[in-house]
Amino acid sequence: MFTLSLFGPFQLRDEIGNPIALGVKSQALLALLASEGTGTRTRAYLRAMLWENSDPEHAASSLRGTLSQLRKILNTNTEIIEANRERISLRLDLVRLAADGDPRNFLEGLDIAGAEAFEDWLTEMRNQPVAAAPSNVVALHPKAAPVQLLQRVAVLPFSLRIADPAQEVFGDIIAEELTRCLAASPLMSVISHLSTRRMSGRGSRFTLIRHKLGCDFLMSGSLVMLGAKSRLLVNFQDARSGTIIWTDSFVDDNRAILLGESEAMQEIARRAQRTVLSQSAADLEGRALLTAPAFRLLIGGINNLHTHLPDSFDKARVYLEGACKACPTHPLPVAWLGFWHWMSIQNGFSRDREGASARSRMLAAEAIDRDPSCAVARATVAMNYSHILHDFDLAGQAYETAAKWAPNEPLTVLLQGAMQAYLGRGPQAVQLTETARKLSPLDPQKYYVDLLAGTAHLANDDPETALRLAMNSLAENPHYGSTHRLKIISMAALGRLGDARAAGLDYLRLDPEFTVSRYARSHAAFHGSVGAFWADMLKAAGLPR
Repeated sequence: MFTLSLFGPFQLRDEIGNPIALGVKSQALLALLASEGTGTRTRAYLRAMLWENSDPEHAASSLRGTLSQLRKILNTNTEIIEANRERISLRLDLVRLAADGDPRNFLEGLDIAGAEAFEDWLTEMRNQPVAAAPSNVVALHPKAAPVQLLQRVAVLPFSLRIADPAQEVFGDIIAEELTRCLAASPLMSVISHLSTRRMSGRGSRFTLIRHKLGCDFLMSGSLVMLGAKSRLLVNFQDARSGTIIWTDSFVDDNRAILLGESEAMQEIARRAQRTVLSQSAADLEGRALLTAPAFRLLIGGINNLHTHLPDSFDKARVYLEGACKACPTHPLPVAWLGFWHWMSIQNGFSRDREGASARSRMLAAEAIDRDPSCAVARATVAMNYSHILHDFDLAGQAYETAAKWAPNEPLTVLLQGAMQAYLGRGPQAVQLTETARKLSPLDPQKYYVDLLAGTAHLANDDPETALRLAMNSLAENPHYGSTHRLKIISMAALGRLGDARAAGLDYLRLDPEFTVSRYARSHAAFHGSVGAFWADMLKAAGLPR
């Protein structure tokens, strides 16, 4: 059995311990295979990592040559390296990995000129926290990335057909606006604009773009300035193959584009959405989805979860537990059950806040184990820290992690905005919650989106907008106590004390045991000046102290 060491300088030894000399590309190729949990990488991935600056034909030829050399050395008695037209595999059961070392020394001294993608990968591996694994072991075999139900779309900054330094920023604005339009759709995931703009000007190949951005589809193009108008020449491509699916031109007013009112942008987004749906249909046939019974139970649970009536809320738990049993390996049912436990605290139905929070986080962690990109689960972890445990440092880290996995997930953005509001950071809170509102125009949780957006405006000294959003939220769901409190506080802040007192009496019929002091002990906002102001307004409205 061969022994492979990736810590310190690269070392490969044969069955009796003799070192085997390999070129740097062969070393890198073996390291890339060994670090993947299945031992398998696609040829396209390996070409992008090691020969990104070569033309496709030369890159393919170089990979074949390197592979041939490795197979001659390793495949003496057994096929340790296997290959077909698409993939190359290392038989990990036939190689002994010496995986004990400091991550900072991973592949020490290995340097490949011009292989920027490989260098980025090395940096990522070396920057893993030492405490992330026992005995300072780099996680060479992380869990295989889950199959994603939503296709990922990236929009690159548009280039100018006629170079004009004064107008270069407009191509960036086009990409940002298209990203915003696409992100409003729940039918796809959209790579953040800050990520895609880093690829601008690289002349990057599709395989490298797919590795860097992790996208399935790519939108790019150029623009021609026509005075007060612009002509957009748009390409929509399969990032996996580089195939152009469609290309077209659109004309619109520059002012409309800058104001976010462009009909052309909306039409481009709609066309991209239709393309993603049609291209995804065949892929979905082979994917492990929720079974029909589990899906019905899940939807029933989510619908009852948001009524906030005790009987319906209890029924939501029964449905969600049923969905977990009907589909025991899928992340969504267990993630929503974790969300249910969090909501039981928020609604005041659970008297054991710490116990319910622990169960919520445990279920969320189980969902993340099944699928690290599960946005509901990651949001649940973060909001337990921010809303229940009031540990804003851990909450900030959790929201940051959630955003890395799903940068356009409205729930994560919304709850991060709420945390900023509790900390008294009004402008940041408004920006985040308004972004979430734009991404959730028809969401069944719209009442909750409006509530937290209103809370953000209240923290930003805008009680008038806060009251309007509170009234919108109550029209959608009149049973949620937090929205009533937002209404009361906003009215009192506007000097409408008579209306605030009347609203307070209505609220006490919904929650007769409410007192300001009990509210202050449990709410995250009372760790700063925001909570103190809210308490003063509630007292001014005549609510029990």
